Amino acid sequence: MGKLIAINISEKRGTEKKEIQEAQLVTDFGIAGDAHAGKWHRQVSLLSFEKIEDFKARGARIENGAFGENLIVSGFDFKTLPLGTRFQIGDALLEMTQIGKQCHSHCAIYQRMGECIMPKEGVFAVVLKGGTIKNLTVAGNVSHNYSSTGLDCHVGGIVGSALDAATIENCSNNCSVTGGSGDFIGGIAGSNINNARIIDCYNVGTITGTIIETGGVTGFNMGTISNCYNVGTIKMLHNSNAVGEIVGNNVGTVKNCYYLAGTNLNAVGQSNNGNITKTESKTAADFANDTVLALLKAGERDNNADPWADECKYLDAAGKTLPVFNGQGDAHDHQSNDWEHNDTEHWQVCTCGAVFHKAQHSGGTATCTQRATCTVCGAEYGDALGHDFTTSWTHDDNMHWKQCSRCDKKDDVSPHTWDNGTITIAPTCTKAGEETYSCTKCGATKIEPIPATGHSWKSDWTSDATHHWHECVNESCDVTDNAGKNGYAEHSGGKATCKAQAICEICGDSYGSLDPNNHTDLKHIDAKAATAAEEGNIAYWYCDGCKKYFSDKDGTKEIAKADTVTPKLPPKITAGDGATVTQGEKKELTFTSDASFADFVRVELDGTALDEKNYTKREGSTIITLNRDFVAALSMGEHTLAIVSQHGTATAKFTVKAKPAETTTTQPTVTPQPTAQPTQTAQPQPTVQPVSPIPRTGDTANPALWFALLIVSGSALAAIFVLRRKANRK
Repeated sequence: MGKLIAINISEKRGTEKKEIQEAQLVTDFGIAGDAHAGKWHRQVSLLSFEKIEDFKARGARIENGAFGENLIVSGFDFKTLPLGTRFQIGDALLEMTQIGKQCHSHCAIYQRMGECIMPKEGVFAVVLKGGTIKNLTVAGNVSHNYSSTGLDCHVGGIVGSALDAATIENCSNNCSVTGGSGDFIGGIAGSNINNARIIDCYNVGTITGTIIETGGVTGFNMGTISNCYNVGTIKMLHNSNAVGEIVGNNVGTVKNCYYLAGTNLNAVGQSNNGNITKTESKTAADFANDTVLALLKAGERDNNADPWADECKYLDAAGKTLPVFNGQGDAHDHQSNDWEHNDTEHWQVCTCGAVFHKAQHSGGTATCTQRATCTVCGAEYGDALGHDFTTSWTHDDNMHWKQCSRCDKKDDVSPHTWDNGTITIAPTCTKAGEETYSCTKCGATKIEPIPATGHSWKSDWTSDATHHWHECVNESCDVTDNAGKNGYAEHSGGKATCKAQAICEICGDSYGSLDPNNHTDLKHIDAKAATAAEEGNIAYWYCDGCKKYFSDKDGTKEIAKADTVTPKLPPKITAGDGATVTQGEKKELTFTSDASFADFVRVELDGTALDEKNYTKREGSTIITLNRDFVAALSMGEHTLAIVSQHGTATAKFTVKAKPAETTTTQPTVTPQPTAQPTQTAQPQPTVQPVSPIPRTGDTANPALWFALLIVSGSALAAIFVLRRKANRK
C-alpha cells in the first residue's frame, strides 16, 4: 500500500512545480489548476518518494516538485508496474498510461547533478474518476474577461466549477478573483453543482463580479456548503440580487458558514428554495478571538478529521487574525495605541481584528461624589459612591448626628433629648448607686450618682441549718456575710424525736438531727394466732413516728416487719370427709377446706387435677361441690379428694358403694299417685323392685298387711320416677 507524500502543481508549463496542501482531481482532465492537465494521456505525473530520497543522498538539494512530478508517493517502484495499473487516492481513481519520458532539454537538476530521475523513474496517468486531494491554498490572481471570449465561464479561486460528486475540502483562497458579465464567480468555486460539496474552506481574497451570481465561497450553489467563511471583499460592478458574502444564488444547502459583519450584503444574495442554517455575520473580533473557530470546529463533517488549527493566527494575505488550517498562519504581535471601553472593561483592537489586553477596569478610587478612574485606560468606571451615612449615631456630650463613612459629611445634627433615667447600679446600705439617662434619639448616655441608703433590719428571723439572724430590709444591702447581720447566733433549745428535729426556742425554726431513741408514739400490738385462712403475728411494738418495729417496749430492739408475721396453718377438711355414694347415683358431693378462698389453686381427685366443669367452688373458707353427673360416673371404691391452696393441701376420703343386688320376682305395675306437680303427659311407668321381700310359702304374716305394703311401695317408686324425669328435664 502506498502513501501520498506531497501534491505539486505549476500554473505555467516550463516552470518548477510548487507544493500545495489540497487538490481537486477532475475526471479525464487532471489536477485543477495544473498547467499540464488536459484531455491527453499524461494528465498526472507520479514519482517514487524512495527514488527522490536516494537522489538526495547523492548530494542533491531539491524541493518537492523539482522534477515536475504532480504526486510524490511512497511504497511503489513505479517502473516495475505494468501499464494499466490503477491507483486509488481518496475518492479519485488513476490509471497508469506511460512509464518515463524523453527529456528534450536538460532541466536545472540535470545541469547541477549530471542526471535527472524523472525520465527513467517517473510515470504518467489519466484520471478515471475525480475526487479531492486535500489541503490546497491558492494565492495570486484569477480572472476571466467575458467580453473578450463571449463565453459564460465559472471562475473560482480553487476550481471553476465543482461538479456531481466532487468534494472541495480544507481549501483556502488568498487570491483576487475577477469575472466578466456572464460569469459565475466565487472565492472557492465559480459554481457548486448537483451533489458537489465545499467543506471546511475559506476565502480572504477580493471577489469581483459584473452581473451574474457572485459569492465569497461560490457564485452559484446547487450542492452543499458547510463549515466555511469569507472575510474577503465582495464587489459587484452592476446592480444584482445574486450577490452574497457566502453564495450569490443558492438552491442547495448552506450551513454553519460565517462572514465579516459591517458589509451591506447578506450571507446569500438570492435563494430559490435553498436551505440556509447557522449562517450569519460575525465581527472581526469574533474571527480573531476563536469565536468563529469554535463554531467551525464543531460543524458536521464526514469521518474526516477536523482540519482547523487550535487557535486563530495572523494571515498576511488578509491582514487579519483568522481561523486557519493546521500549519497555516503566523504569530503576530497585536498593536494599538487606543483603548476602547465600556462601563466595566477596556481593551485594544489590533488592525488584524483581534481584541487584546481585555480586562476589567482597575485602579483609582471612587469617592462619594466622583467615579473611579481606571489607571490603565483612563476611563471613568463604576458609580460615584454617594454618601454612606451610618445607621448608628455619632455624638458628643451635647449633640448627635449620622456620619458619612467615607468623608466628613454629617447628617441629622441635633441636641440630645434625655429620658427619665434608669437605675443601673442600685445603692447599698454603705455605697452609692448610679442612675443612667439615655438620649431618646441616638442612645447616648450620661450617669448621675444615687446616695447610699443605710441599714434597716427586719423583725423576722432568717435562718439556715445551724444559725439565725435578722436581714436588712434594703435589698441592695452589701452585707453578704450572715455573721455580720443583726442577731446572728446558733440555734438553741427544744428536743429532737425519732421523727422531728428540735425547735429553736429563739427563732422557732427546726434544726439539728433526729433522735432515733426518742419515740413519742410507740404502740403495743398483741399476738394473734395464725389460721389456715389468715397469717398471725407475735406481740411487738410499733412507732408511728419513725415507722419502725421493735421487740421490746422501750424501742431499743428493732426488728423487721416480716419478723412479726407467723405463717398461715396448713389447711384441713372441715366437712365432707368420709362421704359415701352408690355407684351410678347422681348425687352432689360437697367438701369444705378451712383455707382462704383467695388462696385456692385447684381440685385433684386421686392425684389428678379435675377439669373445672366437673365441680363448682364458692366462698365459706373454700367449698367444693362435685357435679352429680360426674359423681354418677365414678368407679366403685374409695377415692381421695384434695383441695390445693397456696399454703397447703387439704384431703378427704369418700366411698362409691356397689349397687344393691337385683331380684327376679316381677311385681305388678303400679299406677303412680298424682302429686302437686304440673300436669304431665302420661308415660308408661317403670317396673319397680320390691323394697321388702315377698312372703315365702309357709309365712305366717297377714296377707292383707303384705298387700297394703305392696301398694305403698309402688306408689313411692312411681313418685320417685316422676321427680327424676322432671329433674332431668331441667
